[in-house]
Amino acid sequence: MQGKARMTCQTPPRRNATTYFLPVATVLSAIAIFIADTCTLVETAFAMLYVVVVLMATRFLPARGVWLVASGCAGLSVLSFFLTPPPTPVAIMNLFIGLSAIGLTALLGMRSQSAEATLREKANLLELTHDAIFSRSMDNRITFWNSGAEAMYGHNREAVVGGVPFQLLKTVFPVSLDEINAELLRAGRWE
Repeated sequence: MQGKARMTCQTPPRRNATTYFLPVATVLSAIAIFIADTCTLVETAFAMLYVVVVLMATRFLPARGVWLVASGCAGLSVLSFFLTPPPTPVAIMNLFIGLSAIGLTALLGMRSQSAEATLREKANLLELTHDAIFSRSMDNRITFWNSGAEAMYGHNREAVVGGVPFQLLKTVFPVSLDEINAELLRAGRWE
């Protein structure tokens, strides 16, 4: 008796409208800024608007893509500069300021992406432990609730994130919460 080979067809993940919205909006924004910059005779720092395009790109592209978008925006800015009437000192200054802003925005956007990735990795590590771990913001709202906390306290993460931990857990403090927060800010921890 021969075993039957089981074939499965995996369909690619479904993409919703928002998956396509940011890339399309980014491209259309860059084109609109280029046209406005080229057609307008006013000596305005249109290149600064490319910063918005680069920021949009950091939301959906990896670092290499962000650099490509930033390079494209810088190229459009330089092209527009040469397509307009003879440059003035103000136009030259605006170009350099705009190019600097584009580059700095790309650099900061990629650093932010890196920090977010590190934070996600750390949160994933906290999920691996069986210990109950949760974090709260200084305005007393739960920001993280791991599976160990779900098991120990009996509340799922969706129900508690954003809630007040002391009300949820009916915590009794040995000193006032203001004193605890002051010590937390002073020493960086409280026990």
